[in-house]
Amino acid sequence: MKYSLFLSILLALTATTSSAQDSDSIQFPQLIAGGGHNFQIIGEHSSAYKDSLFAHFNKKEKRGYVWKFKNVKVDGISEVVTLEVHQGLKGYTEDPRYNANKCGGSAYFYTFTSEKRKAEMLENQSELEFPGLVIYVKQGNKYTLKNPEEVKLMEAYLRAIYEG
Repeated sequence: MKYSLFLSILLALTATTSSAQDSDSIQFPQLIAGGGHNFQIIGEHSSAYKDSLFAHFNKKEKRGYVWKFKNVKVDGISEVVTLEVHQGLKGYTEDPRYNANKCGGSAYFYTFTSEKRKAEMLENQSELEFPGLVIYVKQGNKYTLKNPEEVKLMEAYLRAIYEG
């Protein structure tokens, strides 16, 4: 009896969690680089998001795996910015030699460098590696998003590109 009650509660919690994930189809975890906030898209939505970027900015050229979308104006952010997008694999390691924090494990991102290298990496990806995009927000060579208000505005802008 106790086991079936526990199982019922666990199933109910799982159903609630998965429906909450469905309502927010894409996540933008933040990445701090050069003192500025940047964004990642990890998993199944990364390829579709890349296509949304090219459609939104009317950019036809998709050569390579690093793209720059220049002179991007976001309402509420005073300067125009450049979105530098890298496509690759996001991975995690549990090896204590690479433990960057006390929680265990660390993360890495490999940008694809060629079609051959992309095919190799996807063919050999581990269960702890996922396709992804990293979106760096820059002005010149500097990472520009420093305050939380600008980060929220940029995240809303990036989300609207995908949902629009």
